[in-house]
Amino acid sequence: MGAAGVPSSKGPGRTRPRQHQKPAADLRLPAISHEDAEHGEVAGDPTSRVSPSIEQTWCTYIEPRSLQAWYAAFRLVAEQQAALLKGSPLLSGALPDLDDLASWVTSETSFSVYSLGTSPGRLLVCDAEKNIYGSHYHIREPESSTIKLTAAEFVQCARKWKSKLLVLEALYPLASIKPSTERTSLRRNLPSGLQTLVDWDWLEAWLAAQEFGPLSSLRLMAGVRGALLPASYAVRDRILTQLTGRSRVFLFPPSMAFQGLYPYPVHHGYDKYSMVNLEEPDVAEWPLATRLKAVKAVLHPGNALFIPNYWFAHVEMLAPEDLMLTLELGQGARGLAPGAAAVHLSRALEERICEAESPKAVREWLLRIAAGMEIEGVDLATVKGYKRIVLCQGVRDDVEAVLGQGAWSTFLPSMCEGRLQPTPWLNTNFREPLYLTDVPVRLEDDRTEEEKKYPELFRHRLRAGGWTVPENKCTIPIPGYNVPASYQPQSQQA
Repeated sequence: MGAAGVPSSKGPGRTRPRQHQKPAADLRLPAISHEDAEHGEVAGDPTSRVSPSIEQTWCTYIEPRSLQAWYAAFRLVAEQQAALLKGSPLLSGALPDLDDLASWVTSETSFSVYSLGTSPGRLLVCDAEKNIYGSHYHIREPESSTIKLTAAEFVQCARKWKSKLLVLEALYPLASIKPSTERTSLRRNLPSGLQTLVDWDWLEAWLAAQEFGPLSSLRLMAGVRGALLPASYAVRDRILTQLTGRSRVFLFPPSMAFQGLYPYPVHHGYDKYSMVNLEEPDVAEWPLATRLKAVKAVLHPGNALFIPNYWFAHVEMLAPEDLMLTLELGQGARGLAPGAAAVHLSRALEERICEAESPKAVREWLLRIAAGMEIEGVDLATVKGYKRIVLCQGVRDDVEAVLGQGAWSTFLPSMCEGRLQPTPWLNTNFREPLYLTDVPVRLEDDRTEEEKKYPELFRHRLRAGGWTVPENKCTIPIPGYNVPASYQPQSQQA
C-alpha cells in the first residue's frame, strides 16, 4: 500500500495516483503564512515596506453577518478604535475601475497627478502655502512632483509607464449642512458615479447613530502597484474604502507621535507626515523608532477601514490598478481618539508661539518654558516682554488643563526631541537651476598684515582689488561734511 495511492498490478511496490490527485511536482507550499492568508495577504504581493523590527499586529476584522458582529463593529467605532469591515454596506452600486475615472474626474474637479518615480515610489504632498522660499523649513525640491494630465491621460500613462509611478488624488469638498438636507446637497456636489456608488441612506443613519457630524469631504486616490503613501495623520475620523485592487495599510496610534514617529512641524511643507523612513528607520537619527507598534490590515474591494482621528496611516498599493475612496467625517459630538489630545495640543502650541514669535523660535521657547528659564532675556519693562511672559504662562496652563498638573515639564521636551529644526537632508542633492554650470572660484588673500589690521588706511587700493572696506566715521564735526553747513560749536553759540 503506497502513501499516495493503492497497490498496482504492474509490479510490487508500484502505485497509481488516486482520482483527482495532483502530481507531486505540482504541490507547492504557500509563500505566506496561514494567518496572513486569512487576513487578506496574497502570494506574490510586494514585500512589506515597513521594517520587520517594528512590532506588527493584525487589525480587528469584522464580517457583518449577525447582530453580534454589528454590535462589535459599533462598539469599536464608538471607542475610537481601528476596525475593518468586510463587505461593508457603505458601497451599494457596482464597484468602479480606472476606466471610470474620466467621468468621475472632470475639468471642474479639484485633482492633482503626482509623479513618484520607481524608487522610492513615495507620495509626499508638499503644502505650497507653507513651503515659502527662504523660510525656516524650505524644501527646495519636493520629492513628489505634479504633472498636468487629464484623468483619461492618467489612466493611459499609469498602465504603460514603467520608469515612473503615477498617483491621482481628487478632492470633493462638501459643505457643512443640516442633516435634513444632507443627502440632497451631497448628490448635487458629487459626480453621478459617486452618487450611485455610496448607500447614502445607510451612511446617514450610521453617522447619526455614532454622533458624527456631516461629511467633510471625499477623497479619491488612484494608483498602481508599488506606490506608497507614507505614514501621515488627519485631524478628522476617516473611512478608507477599497474600490479596485488591494491595499496594505499600517496604522499607528497617536500615542506613537512623539514616541517614535517624529511628525514634521506644523509650519513645514510636509506637515502631518512622519519624518521616519519606516522601511529602514535610522535609529541613530530617530532613536525612539524602536518603540513603534503598528496595526496591519489588507483591504480588498468592498472592504471599509475606520481610521480614528490623529492615527497615522501608511498605505501600500498592491495591485496593478488601485482605486480607493476616503470619507472624512465631521467631529460632531464625538471627542478626540485616545492619545490624540497630545498631538492636538502640540499643533495649537506651535501655532500660538509662531504667531507671537516666528517658526524658528518655537523650539527655543518651548525648551525655555520646560526648563522654567523664560525670564532670561525678557525685559519686563517693555510691552513685548510682558506679552512673552503671558505667552509662557498660557502655554503651561494649556498643557496642565489637557494633560494634567506639571505635565509641561516632560511634554514640551518630547515635542522638541528630533523636531522643530531645519530639515537639511531634504535638500542634500539639490542646486539652484541657474547655477548648475557654475564653477566655484577661489580667491587668494593677497593683503599684507598692515592692510588686514588697518584696512581704513589702505581703502583705495583694497577697493580696487575687490575688497569691501567700511567707511570711516569721523568724530570731529566738520561743517558741510558730517554736520550741516550752518553748524556752530556750542562755545561760539554761547
